[in-house]
Amino acid sequence: MFSVMAAAGANSIEETFKLYASEKKGTEITVKDVTRWCKEAKVLTQNLDMPNIQKAFDKIKSGSRTLTVNELDKLLNELSARYNEDKKVGISQAKIDVTRKLAATKPKPAA
Repeated sequence: MFSVMAAAGANSIEETFKLYASEKKGTEITVKDVTRWCKEAKVLTQNLDMPNIQKAFDKIKSGSRTLTVNELDKLLNELSARYNEDKKVGISQAKIDVTRKLAATKPKPAA
């Protein structure tokens, strides 16, 4: 598991996953949840958008509409690859950047 702390006292990526996961009592996350999470974390780019998030889900778990925290690292790899296509920081740095931003984000209340 790729656990990066965003800052002292901040949530880990796994803890934040649970805050965004809307299925099975916070243990599974949907494409809609991930898209919201990425939007609120400000990691969406031209290549990291909803269609590519859906493609990442399909690549990790074909036919499933949810992912578990155990599949989070695979999802981060896919998201980071798309993020890197726009940011050109290198795949390792892209994964660090995406993970830190996601871990540091808290769900905004519904309007």
